[in-house]
Amino acid sequence: MTLEKQFDTLMDDILDVQSDLFAAISEKRKALIETDIDAITALIAREETLAGKLNECSERREVLLKIAKKVGVKAASVRAVVSSLPSKNRASLEAKIGKIERQAKMLKSQNLTNLLVIQKTLLHLSKMVEIIATGSPEKTIYSNGQSGSTSDCSGKLVDHAI
Repeated sequence: MTLEKQFDTLMDDILDVQSDLFAAISEKRKALIETDIDAITALIAREETLAGKLNECSERREVLLKIAKKVGVKAASVRAVVSSLPSKNRASLEAKIGKIERQAKMLKSQNLTNLLVIQKTLLHLSKMVEIIATGSPEKTIYSNGQSGSTSDCSGKLVDHAI
């Protein structure tokens, strides 16, 4: 198999894993919103499998870059290798690189969305604990007996972190 074909196969595999990640992240967000603990737990094994596939792709990438370097191809990155290939399929490989990069950005965005869902849930749970601890939604555990709304007093750690 030619070096070009090996990189093409690697990029196809990365795109497949990214597609599977999109599906898993979407399912996770839905499970988080619905507070479906069983679904969240079931996704753990799937996420671990996908992480393993990504690690395999990363290892293959490193091996292919070393091979490219040995045969005299500029091998600082996959993009550099592809741009130095004297092939009619270069445009196709460059398009795949672009798609991988765009999907990676979308995956980051989707993960951030999930993080925000988790953060909102934690804030809600924190508020519920405050109500249980103080017996009232009007008093907070941070108020130290002072009167005032919950917006008037908050934790200094959170305030300084923002």
